[in-house]
Amino acid sequence: MIVEVNEQLRPEPELAGLLSDARIELDLVALCNYYLDELRLGGGDVLVFRSSAHAGELIAIDLFREPQDQLDLIYIAYVCDPSRRSVVSSGLLRFFQGCRTQVSYQMSVHHEFVRKMLDVRSYPRLREKGYRQKLLNNPVLSDGKLVG
Repeated sequence: MIVEVNEQLRPEPELAGLLSDARIELDLVALCNYYLDELRLGGGDVLVFRSSAHAGELIAIDLFREPQDQLDLIYIAYVCDPSRRSVVSSGLLRFFQGCRTQVSYQMSVHHEFVRKMLDVRSYPRLREKGYRQKLLNNPVLSDGKLVG
């Protein structure tokens, strides 16, 4: 989600471009700082950021930190209108291909994992070590901290 350029963290261009085109307000550097600096193992919520330009378009990120995960893996779901599918899917694939660690990339018209991830009725969701995961809509990140 971020890259290092001249010893400074910058948003990864493909993902940042998709978010900008969709007018999804998400500071990728602040999100990564929050994940790495603030979240403990066995914690982390699902954050949903919605587009102000395209109804129904969103990015959802499951930040739960599995206690045994040594790669700091997260789940990202991107939902878009069928009219934007080719633009979004090609941008997401380029983003995935540029990732240093590639685990899984899936694309579907209807994906059960995404449906469950976004189902507000399943929250708070009990995760490992008793953590009660929340679904947070359009949270605010500032200086690497979740403020809203």
